[in-house]
Amino acid sequence: MPYRYLSMTCVFLLASPAMAGGYDTPMLYTAEHMGAGGAAAAWVNDPSALFHNPAGLAHTDRFASLIDISYLSGRITGSPGNAPEATSIQSEPTAAPFFMIGAAGAVTEKIRLGLAFYPIASAGGSYQYTLVGNPVVDSTKLVFLEASPGLAIRLPGRVNIGLGYRFTLMTLTRLTQPEGQLPTTNFELTGSEASGFRAGLQWTALEASKGPIELQLGLSYRHRVIVPVAAANGTAVTMNFRDIESTFTLPSRLIAGLSAQKSGYRLHVDVEHGFNSQNQSSELKGMQILDNQDQGVLGVKNIFDWQDAQTWRLGLQAPLALRDQKLLARVGYAYDGTTSSKVYPTAFGTPPGPTQVLTAGFGLRPKNMKIDLAFAHRFGSATVRQSDLEKRTEVCLFCSHPGEYEITMNGLYASVVYEVP
Repeated sequence: MPYRYLSMTCVFLLASPAMAGGYDTPMLYTAEHMGAGGAAAAWVNDPSALFHNPAGLAHTDRFASLIDISYLSGRITGSPGNAPEATSIQSEPTAAPFFMIGAAGAVTEKIRLGLAFYPIASAGGSYQYTLVGNPVVDSTKLVFLEASPGLAIRLPGRVNIGLGYRFTLMTLTRLTQPEGQLPTTNFELTGSEASGFRAGLQWTALEASKGPIELQLGLSYRHRVIVPVAAANGTAVTMNFRDIESTFTLPSRLIAGLSAQKSGYRLHVDVEHGFNSQNQSSELKGMQILDNQDQGVLGVKNIFDWQDAQTWRLGLQAPLALRDQKLLARVGYAYDGTTSSKVYPTAFGTPPGPTQVLTAGFGLRPKNMKIDLAFAHRFGSATVRQSDLEKRTEVCLFCSHPGEYEITMNGLYASVVYEVP
Protein backbone atom coordinates (compact mmCIF):
# COMPACT_ATOMS: atom_id res chain seq x y z
CA MET A 1 0.00 0.00 0.00
CA PRO A 2 1.23 3.58 -0.65
CA TYR A 3 1.42 4.58 3.03
CA ARG A 4 3.74 1.63 3.69
CA TYR A 5 6.33 2.83 1.20
CA LEU A 6 6.04 6.39 2.50
CA SER A 7 6.58 5.33 6.10
CA MET A 8 9.47 3.04 5.18
CA THR A 9 11.18 5.86 3.30
CA CYS A 10 10.89 8.11 6.34
CA VAL A 11 12.26 5.42 8.66
CA PHE A 12 15.47 5.14 6.67
CA LEU A 13 15.79 8.92 6.57
CA LEU A 14 15.23 9.34 10.28
CA ALA A 15 17.35 6.44 11.52
CA SER A 16 15.89 6.88 15.03
CA PRO A 17 18.15 9.21 16.99
CA ALA A 18 15.17 10.78 18.72
CA MET A 19 14.75 8.57 21.73
CA ALA A 20 12.20 10.02 24.12
CA GLY A 21 10.57 9.67 27.51
CA GLY A 22 7.94 7.43 26.03
CA TYR A 23 7.96 7.88 22.28
CA ASP A 24 7.47 11.65 22.27
CA THR A 25 10.62 13.68 21.81
CA PRO A 26 10.75 16.87 23.93
CA MET A 27 12.97 18.66 21.38
CA LEU A 28 11.05 18.86 18.09
CA TYR A 29 9.54 21.72 16.11
CA THR A 30 10.06 24.41 15.21
CA ALA A 31 13.26 26.47 15.34
CA GLU A 32 11.27 29.44 16.64
CA HIS A 33 9.80 27.49 19.54
CA MET A 34 12.80 25.25 20.29
CA GLY A 35 14.94 28.33 20.92
CA ALA A 36 12.51 29.06 23.76
CA GLY A 37 12.64 25.59 25.29
CA GLY A 38 9.88 24.19 23.08
CA ALA A 39 7.13 26.19 24.80
CA ALA A 40 4.45 27.01 22.23
CA ALA A 41 0.89 26.32 23.43
CA ALA A 42 -0.03 29.96 24.12
CA TRP A 43 1.79 31.82 21.35
CA VAL A 44 2.18 29.56 18.29
CA ASN A 45 0.79 31.49 15.31
CA ASP A 46 1.84 29.61 12.16
CA PRO A 47 1.10 26.20 10.52
CA SER A 48 3.14 24.37 13.20
CA ALA A 49 0.07 24.99 15.38
CA LEU A 50 -1.21 21.67 14.02
CA PHE A 51 1.53 20.03 16.10
CA HIS A 52 1.48 22.37 19.13
CA ASN A 53 -2.03 23.81 19.44
CA PRO A 54 -4.44 23.99 16.47
CA ALA A 55 -6.04 27.16 17.85
CA GLY A 56 -2.89 28.99 16.70
CA LEU A 57 -4.03 28.65 13.08
CA ALA A 58 -6.46 31.49 13.81
CA HIS A 59 -3.58 34.00 13.72
CA THR A 60 -3.12 33.48 9.96
CA ASP A 61 -4.14 36.65 8.13
CA ARG A 62 -4.39 35.39 4.53
CA PHE A 63 -2.05 32.47 3.81
CA ALA A 64 1.12 31.12 5.43
CA SER A 65 3.48 28.28 4.54
CA LEU A 66 6.11 26.62 6.73
CA ILE A 67 9.15 24.40 6.29
CA ASP A 68 11.24 23.24 9.23
CA ILE A 69 14.34 21.02 9.23
CA SER A 70 15.49 19.52 12.53
CA TYR A 71 18.80 17.64 12.53
CA LEU A 72 19.15 15.45 15.61
CA SER A 73 22.22 13.45 16.60
CA GLY A 74 23.14 11.48 19.68
CA ARG A 75 23.81 8.19 21.34
CA ILE A 76 22.50 6.17 24.25
CA THR A 77 24.02 3.87 26.85
CA GLY A 78 22.21 0.74 27.96
CA SER A 79 22.32 -3.00 28.55
CA PRO A 80 20.78 -4.75 25.53
CA GLY A 81 22.11 -8.13 26.76
CA ASN A 82 22.83 -9.79 30.10
CA ALA A 83 26.44 -10.72 29.27
CA PRO A 84 29.22 -8.38 30.48
CA GLU A 85 30.00 -7.45 26.86
CA ALA A 86 26.42 -6.19 26.42
CA THR A 87 26.09 -4.39 29.76
CA SER A 88 26.33 -0.60 30.16
CA ILE A 89 27.62 -0.13 26.61
CA GLN A 90 27.28 2.83 24.26
CA SER A 91 25.17 2.61 21.13
CA GLU A 92 26.49 3.53 17.75
CA PRO A 93 26.19 7.29 17.14
CA THR A 94 23.17 8.19 15.05
CA ALA A 95 22.18 11.33 13.19
CA ALA A 96 19.19 12.10 11.01
CA PRO A 97 16.98 14.93 9.77
CA PHE A 98 13.43 15.45 10.93
CA PHE A 99 11.08 17.80 9.12
CA MET A 100 7.79 19.63 9.15
CA ILE A 101 5.92 21.08 6.20
CA GLY A 102 2.65 22.93 6.54
CA ALA A 103 0.32 25.60 5.26
CA ALA A 104 -2.65 27.57 6.57
CA GLY A 105 -5.10 30.00 5.02
CA ALA A 106 -8.16 32.14 5.69
CA VAL A 107 -11.49 30.78 4.44
CA THR A 108 -13.70 33.46 5.96
CA GLU A 109 -13.09 36.33 8.36
CA LYS A 110 -13.43 33.93 11.30
CA ILE A 111 -12.32 30.52 9.96
CA ARG A 112 -8.83 29.26 9.11
CA LEU A 113 -7.85 25.91 7.59
CA GLY A 114 -4.43 24.24 7.71
CA LEU A 115 -2.50 21.10 6.81
CA ALA A 116 0.84 19.75 8.07
CA PHE A 117 2.95 16.59 7.78
CA TYR A 118 5.73 15.62 10.19
CA PRO A 119 7.26 12.81 12.29
CA ILE A 120 5.64 13.01 15.69
CA ALA A 121 7.60 10.53 17.82
CA SER A 122 10.26 7.85 17.66
CA ALA A 123 12.58 5.54 19.58
CA GLY A 124 15.53 3.34 18.83
CA GLY A 125 19.24 2.77 18.66
CA SER A 126 21.85 0.33 17.41
CA TYR A 127 24.42 -1.58 19.47
CA GLN A 128 27.38 -3.71 18.46
CA TYR A 129 28.90 -6.11 20.97
CA THR A 130 30.54 -9.53 21.21
CA LEU A 131 28.62 -12.50 22.56
CA VAL A 132 30.32 -15.90 22.99
CA GLY A 133 33.04 -14.70 20.63
CA ASN A 134 30.61 -13.60 17.90
CA PRO A 135 30.00 -9.95 16.94
CA VAL A 136 26.31 -9.08 17.34
CA VAL A 137 24.24 -6.27 15.81
CA ASP A 138 21.26 -5.33 17.99
CA SER A 139 19.04 -2.52 16.70
CA THR A 140 15.55 -1.04 16.94
CA LYS A 141 14.00 1.71 14.81
CA LEU A 142 10.51 3.03 15.51
CA VAL A 143 8.89 6.10 13.94
CA PHE A 144 5.43 7.65 14.16
CA LEU A 145 4.48 9.97 11.27
CA GLU A 146 1.46 12.23 11.24
CA ALA A 147 -0.57 14.06 8.62
CA SER A 148 -2.92 16.58 10.18
CA PRO A 149 -5.56 18.79 8.56
CA GLY A 150 -7.23 21.21 10.92
CA LEU A 151 -9.29 24.33 11.38
CA ALA A 152 -9.42 27.22 13.81
CA ILE A 153 -12.20 29.68 14.59
CA ARG A 154 -11.90 33.22 15.93
CA LEU A 155 -14.46 33.78 18.67
CA PRO A 156 -15.50 36.96 20.49
CA GLY A 157 -13.47 38.01 23.51
CA ARG A 158 -10.06 37.39 21.88
CA VAL A 159 -10.59 33.61 22.07
CA ASN A 160 -9.48 31.15 19.37
CA ILE A 161 -10.36 27.47 19.25
CA GLY A 162 -8.93 24.81 16.98
CA LEU A 163 -9.32 21.15 16.05
CA GLY A 164 -6.91 18.92 14.15
CA TYR A 165 -7.57 15.49 12.68
CA ARG A 166 -4.59 13.11 12.86
CA PHE A 167 -3.75 10.31 10.44
CA THR A 168 -0.90 8.36 12.03
CA LEU A 169 1.59 6.03 10.32
CA MET A 170 3.97 3.80 12.26
CA THR A 171 6.93 1.61 11.33
CA LEU A 172 9.04 -0.60 13.59
CA THR A 173 12.12 -2.57 12.53
CA ARG A 174 13.86 -4.89 15.00
CA LEU A 175 17.05 -6.88 14.40
CA THR A 176 19.32 -8.97 16.60
CA GLN A 177 21.86 -10.92 14.55
CA PRO A 178 25.17 -12.60 15.42
CA GLU A 179 27.68 -12.31 12.60
CA GLY A 180 27.50 -15.22 10.16
CA GLN A 181 24.34 -16.63 11.75
CA LEU A 182 20.62 -16.35 11.28
CA PRO A 183 19.03 -13.50 13.27
CA THR A 184 17.43 -14.35 16.59
CA THR A 185 15.01 -11.44 16.14
CA ASN A 186 14.15 -9.89 12.78
CA PHE A 187 10.83 -8.29 11.87
CA GLU A 188 9.45 -5.16 10.27
CA LEU A 189 5.99 -3.97 11.31
CA THR A 190 3.95 -1.22 9.66
CA GLY A 191 0.49 0.16 10.28
CA SER A 192 -1.76 3.18 10.38
CA GLU A 193 -4.59 4.63 12.43
CA ALA A 194 -7.08 7.31 11.45
CA SER A 195 -8.91 8.03 14.72
CA GLY A 196 -6.61 10.64 16.25
CA PHE A 197 -7.38 14.27 16.98
CA ARG A 198 -5.89 17.30 18.67
CA ALA A 199 -7.93 20.18 20.14
CA GLY A 200 -6.83 23.51 21.51
CA LEU A 201 -7.73 26.96 22.79
CA GLN A 202 -5.87 30.27 22.94
CA TRP A 203 -7.00 33.38 24.79
CA THR A 204 -5.40 36.81 24.77
CA ALA A 205 -6.22 37.69 28.37
CA LEU A 206 -4.50 41.10 28.25
CA GLU A 207 -3.71 43.18 25.19
CA ALA A 208 -0.49 45.17 25.08
CA SER A 209 -2.39 48.30 24.06
CA LYS A 210 -4.73 48.05 27.05
CA GLY A 211 -2.47 47.07 29.93
CA PRO A 212 1.07 46.93 31.29
CA ILE A 213 1.75 43.62 29.52
CA GLU A 214 0.34 41.36 26.85
CA LEU A 215 -0.73 38.01 28.27
CA GLN A 216 -1.69 34.99 26.18
CA LEU A 217 -2.92 31.67 27.55
CA GLY A 218 -3.15 28.35 25.74
CA LEU A 219 -4.50 24.85 26.27
CA SER A 220 -3.94 21.87 23.96
CA TYR A 221 -5.03 18.23 24.14
CA ARG A 222 -3.84 15.32 22.00
CA HIS A 223 -5.92 12.15 22.23
CA ARG A 224 -4.43 8.68 22.53
CA VAL A 225 -3.81 6.68 19.36
CA ILE A 226 -3.45 2.88 19.28
CA VAL A 227 -1.86 1.85 15.98
CA PRO A 228 -2.37 -1.75 14.77
CA VAL A 229 0.73 -3.02 12.97
CA ALA A 230 1.46 -6.17 11.00
CA ALA A 231 4.08 -8.07 9.00
CA ALA A 232 3.80 -11.03 6.64
CA ASN A 233 6.60 -12.92 8.41
CA GLY A 234 9.52 -12.51 10.79
CA THR A 235 11.56 -13.90 13.65
CA ALA A 236 11.15 -13.11 17.35
CA VAL A 237 13.24 -14.56 20.20
CA THR A 238 14.60 -17.33 17.89
CA MET A 239 11.12 -18.40 16.71
CA ASN A 240 9.83 -17.95 13.14
CA PHE A 241 6.35 -16.53 12.56
CA ARG A 242 3.98 -15.54 9.78
CA ASP A 243 1.01 -13.17 9.90
CA ILE A 244 2.58 -11.19 12.73
CA GLU A 245 0.52 -8.47 14.40
CA SER A 246 0.72 -6.16 17.38
CA THR A 247 -0.32 -2.69 18.56
CA PHE A 248 1.58 0.42 19.66
CA THR A 249 0.13 3.17 21.83
CA LEU A 250 0.91 6.87 21.50
CA PRO A 251 -0.54 8.24 24.77
CA SER A 252 -2.66 11.33 25.32
CA ARG A 253 -1.03 14.64 26.26
CA LEU A 254 -2.44 17.80 27.85
CA ILE A 255 -0.50 21.08 27.64
CA ALA A 256 -1.20 24.38 29.39
CA GLY A 257 0.89 27.42 28.53
CA LEU A 258 1.27 31.15 28.93
CA SER A 259 3.18 33.84 27.09
CA ALA A 260 3.76 37.30 28.54
CA GLN A 261 5.23 40.23 26.61
CA LYS A 262 6.40 43.68 27.64
CA SER A 263 8.40 46.12 25.51
CA GLY A 264 9.37 43.33 23.10
CA TYR A 265 10.59 40.98 25.83
CA ARG A 266 8.74 37.67 26.11
CA LEU A 267 8.39 34.93 28.72
CA HIS A 268 7.00 31.55 27.63
CA VAL A 269 5.96 28.72 29.98
CA ASP A 270 4.42 25.34 29.13
CA VAL A 271 3.43 22.53 31.49
CA GLU A 272 2.68 19.25 29.77
CA HIS A 273 1.11 16.15 31.32
CA GLY A 274 1.70 12.89 29.47
CA PHE A 275 -0.85 10.17 30.17
CA ASN A 276 1.88 7.61 29.57
CA SER A 277 0.36 5.00 31.86
CA GLN A 278 -1.99 4.34 28.94
CA ASN A 279 0.89 2.28 27.52
CA GLN A 280 1.38 -0.70 29.83
CA SER A 281 1.98 -3.63 27.47
CA SER A 282 1.28 -5.08 24.05
CA GLU A 283 1.56 -8.52 22.50
CA LEU A 284 3.45 -9.57 19.41
CA LYS A 285 1.62 -12.60 18.08
CA GLY A 286 1.55 -14.72 14.96
CA MET A 287 1.48 -18.22 13.58
CA GLN A 288 4.62 -20.03 14.73
CA ILE A 289 6.40 -21.98 11.99
CA LEU A 290 8.71 -24.95 12.56
CA ASP A 291 10.15 -26.96 9.63
CA ASN A 292 7.76 -25.07 7.32
CA GLN A 293 4.77 -26.33 9.29
CA ASP A 294 2.27 -24.21 11.20
CA GLN A 295 2.52 -24.87 14.93
CA GLY A 296 -0.26 -22.64 16.20
CA VAL A 297 -0.71 -19.00 17.16
CA LEU A 298 1.80 -17.85 19.76
CA GLY A 299 2.12 -14.50 21.52
CA VAL A 300 5.19 -12.81 23.00
CA LYS A 301 4.30 -10.04 25.45
CA ASN A 302 6.17 -6.73 25.40
CA ILE A 303 5.82 -4.92 28.72
CA PHE A 304 6.35 -1.15 29.03
CA ASP A 305 4.92 -0.30 32.48
CA TRP A 306 5.10 3.43 31.69
CA GLN A 307 4.03 6.04 34.21
CA ASP A 308 2.45 9.46 33.79
CA ALA A 309 4.99 12.27 33.65
CA GLN A 310 5.21 16.04 33.34
CA THR A 311 7.35 18.11 31.01
CA TRP A 312 8.10 21.71 32.06
CA ARG A 313 9.27 24.25 29.52
CA LEU A 314 10.58 27.78 30.04
CA GLY A 315 11.68 30.24 27.36
CA LEU A 316 12.87 33.85 27.24
CA GLN A 317 13.00 36.12 24.20
CA ALA A 318 14.65 39.53 23.84
CA PRO A 319 14.73 41.95 20.88
CA LEU A 320 18.10 43.03 19.49
CA ALA A 321 18.96 45.62 16.86
CA LEU A 322 20.83 44.43 13.75
CA ARG A 323 21.16 47.37 11.37
CA ASP A 324 17.66 47.77 9.96
CA GLN A 325 16.61 44.19 10.74
CA LYS A 326 14.74 42.99 13.82
CA LEU A 327 16.66 40.22 15.58
CA LEU A 328 15.10 38.08 18.32
CA ALA A 329 17.38 36.22 20.75
CA ARG A 330 16.04 33.24 22.73
CA VAL A 331 17.12 30.86 25.47
CA GLY A 332 15.15 28.01 26.98
CA TYR A 333 15.04 25.03 29.29
CA ALA A 334 12.91 21.87 29.52
CA TYR A 335 12.61 19.24 32.22
CA ASP A 336 11.16 15.92 31.04
CA GLY A 337 9.95 13.65 33.84
CA THR A 338 10.44 9.90 34.12
CA THR A 339 8.21 7.78 31.89
CA SER A 340 9.90 4.41 31.33
CA SER A 341 10.30 1.71 33.97
CA LYS A 342 13.36 0.45 35.82
CA VAL A 343 11.50 -2.82 36.35
CA TYR A 344 10.96 -3.29 32.60
CA PRO A 345 13.76 -1.21 31.04
CA THR A 346 14.67 -0.80 27.39
CA ALA A 347 18.12 -0.08 26.00
CA PHE A 348 16.52 1.53 22.94
CA GLY A 349 14.96 4.61 24.48
CA THR A 350 15.26 7.26 27.13
CA PRO A 351 16.75 6.07 30.45
CA PRO A 352 14.22 5.36 33.21
CA GLY A 353 14.87 8.74 34.78
CA PRO A 354 14.30 12.44 34.06
CA THR A 355 16.08 14.27 31.26
CA GLN A 356 16.83 17.95 30.72
CA VAL A 357 17.08 20.12 27.61
CA LEU A 358 19.02 23.38 27.19
CA THR A 359 18.18 25.51 24.15
CA ALA A 360 19.17 28.74 22.42
CA GLY A 361 18.18 30.41 19.18
CA PHE A 362 17.51 33.57 17.26
CA GLY A 363 15.12 34.81 14.62
CA LEU A 364 14.97 37.38 11.85
CA ARG A 365 11.82 39.10 10.69
CA PRO A 366 12.16 40.28 7.08
CA LYS A 367 9.02 41.55 5.42
CA ASN A 368 6.30 38.86 5.34
CA MET A 369 8.69 36.19 6.66
CA LYS A 370 9.92 34.49 9.82
CA ILE A 371 13.41 32.97 9.70
CA ASP A 372 14.59 31.11 12.80
CA LEU A 373 17.57 29.01 13.91
CA ALA A 374 18.01 27.08 17.16
CA PHE A 375 20.19 24.60 19.02
CA ALA A 376 19.21 22.12 21.76
CA HIS A 377 21.17 19.77 24.01
CA ARG A 378 19.44 16.95 25.90
CA PHE A 379 20.92 14.75 28.61
CA GLY A 380 19.90 12.34 31.36
CA SER A 381 20.88 9.08 33.05
CA ALA A 382 19.69 6.34 35.40
CA THR A 383 20.94 3.12 36.98
CA VAL A 384 18.97 -0.14 36.71
CA ARG A 385 19.86 -2.73 39.36
CA GLN A 386 19.09 -6.42 39.62
CA SER A 387 16.87 -5.60 42.59
CA ASP A 388 14.69 -3.53 40.22
CA LEU A 389 14.17 -6.49 37.90
CA GLU A 390 13.29 -8.73 40.84
CA LYS A 391 10.10 -6.66 41.24
CA ARG A 392 8.73 -8.01 37.96
CA THR A 393 5.39 -9.74 38.06
CA GLU A 394 5.52 -10.84 34.40
CA VAL A 395 8.14 -12.32 32.08
CA CYS A 396 9.42 -9.79 29.50
CA LEU A 397 11.56 -11.33 26.75
CA PHE A 398 11.93 -7.99 24.94
CA CYS A 399 13.12 -6.06 28.00
CA SER A 400 16.72 -5.07 28.70
CA HIS A 401 19.03 -5.77 31.63
CA PRO A 402 20.67 -4.14 34.70
CA GLY A 403 23.32 -1.51 34.15
CA GLU A 404 23.91 2.15 33.45
CA TYR A 405 21.50 3.98 31.12
CA GLU A 406 22.22 7.37 29.60
CA ILE A 407 21.19 9.62 26.72
CA THR A 408 22.95 12.54 25.06
CA MET A 409 21.42 14.36 22.11
CA ASN A 410 22.01 17.53 20.13
CA GLY A 411 19.57 19.23 17.79
CA LEU A 412 20.01 21.88 15.10
CA TYR A 413 16.89 23.58 13.76
CA ALA A 414 16.04 25.90 10.90
CA SER A 415 12.57 27.07 9.92
CA VAL A 416 11.08 29.53 7.46
CA VAL A 417 7.51 30.83 7.43
CA TYR A 418 6.25 32.90 4.50
CA GLU A 419 3.08 34.95 4.96
CA VAL A 420 1.16 36.30 1.99
CA PRO A 421 0.57 40.03 2.58
